[in-house]
Amino acid sequence: MGLAVAAAPVAATLLVDRWRRRVLRRSLVDTCAIFAAQGIRYWADFGTLLGLVREGDLILGDKDVDLCLLAEEVPAVVALAPLFAARGYQLVLEPRASGNLLRVLDRRSPWYVDIFPYRPAGETLVSPVSSPSEDVPFRLVAATTRLEWRGTPIVLPADSHALLVYRYGPEYLRPRRHDKGRGAPFSRLQAVWEDVDSLLVVLGWLVGGMRPRPTAAARSRCA
Repeated sequence: MGLAVAAAPVAATLLVDRWRRRVLRRSLVDTCAIFAAQGIRYWADFGTLLGLVREGDLILGDKDVDLCLLAEEVPAVVALAPLFAARGYQLVLEPRASGNLLRVLDRRSPWYVDIFPYRPAGETLVSPVSSPSEDVPFRLVAATTRLEWRGTPIVLPADSHALLVYRYGPEYLRPRRHDKGRGAPFSRLQAVWEDVDSLLVVLGWLVGGMRPRPTAAARSRCA
């Protein structure tokens, strides 16, 4: 009985992991297909880039999709809200310390795509969320390439290795669950909490009538 009780959270986490990755695969493909059709310049970054390079897939435990673009692209992305809505998503703006974060909420789940609008400052791109820890030298993302993935081109930095070393260190090929890279020191305790939080998110989504997950930040819906 005790073993069964102890194993239940682990089994639940594995189920959530697999469901979330299926949703995020679709969300990534849909978002990048819209961007490609509308000429939006962007690149995959953070855990999404790490998974595509290291595993050829999204990381099983990753909680969202991470795309980045220059802040000048934001008005063009906001204008795409009807296209996202037609595919079952809601595009929102969330104020952050250094600017707005764009988020594509999946209406069929509590998961989402985060789009980080970076602001140029000399040779550095400044993060809208966590500056300076998530700032990046412009040279690392200036050139891009395309990866055909699940029938859709995904834009990656041309030298993904250099960016991943910058974000996660030279051992980025060694998986560490919920590794945040240079943005936050790796902590096993924090990794456990991330899994607990995912279970709570799903529970809250179910109890809340299966609506997109709310956040603490003030949110502005893109019309």
